[in-house]
Amino acid sequence: MKRAHLLLAFSVFALGLGCAKVEVEYDGPRPTDTGSGSDEGTGSEPDCESDTDCKAGRYCNAEKTCSPCGDTDASHCGQECAKCSGSTPFCQDGNCVAHCTYDEDSDGISDVVEQEGTSPVLCWRRCPLPQKWNGSECTGTVGQYLWLAAKNACEALGYRLPTAPEYLGPSIASGILQNCTVVLPDDWACDSCDQSSPCAAMFGSDTGKYWSSTYIIYFFIGCYYEADFATGNLNYFDPSNSFGARCVK
Repeated sequence: MKRAHLLLAFSVFALGLGCAKVEVEYDGPRPTDTGSGSDEGTGSEPDCESDTDCKAGRYCNAEKTCSPCGDTDASHCGQECAKCSGSTPFCQDGNCVAHCTYDEDSDGISDVVEQEGTSPVLCWRRCPLPQKWNGSECTGTVGQYLWLAAKNACEALGYRLPTAPEYLGPSIASGILQNCTVVLPDDWACDSCDQSSPCAAMFGSDTGKYWSSTYIIYFFIGCYYEADFATGNLNYFDPSNSFGARCVK
């Protein structure tokens, strides 16, 4: 098993098996990954202090580099990098719109559901990949993905993986799992999905395990958080593990 904490009892020779914990500075109440990922290969420009330092169609991200604005990024929407809010809180196809309605396969059925109480409003894919929403339920079998495959699968449909804070709530962030508390500087315990009103309203009694985009390093091994809807726990695993993929816009 490649769960990070289980490797504490092993020597450094076990590092190749997964994410092992090491002492690092803990500087905040929750994971703060924005889900934007690296700008490498995107033509980004370094050394910005504000959006005005970037060219048209780009904004200054948390890493102080200029990143392209997106067709689904509600904070930097379209070529104008508009902030979607008020009566048009969603970014869809580069435009701020009133409601999140996204039809992946042009079958006349929206494949997404709005999460209430978030700013900007989040738009979740109703079904874990590769299941499809038929208007009343998810059909097909839930897939299991390595982290990179999960990321690519969401992006191929115009979504992204959720960040860890988007799972944590309500006092930690506007997440879909409720009553989250830190149990270690980097592990979280929340109510299960069926006991968390935002999660239950969108996904019912789902008990799956799903990747996030939030990255963390232990013993020089890169790991990503995973949300367990059955237990409500957020733990980190190395990306060679297989979990489900829920996608968000």
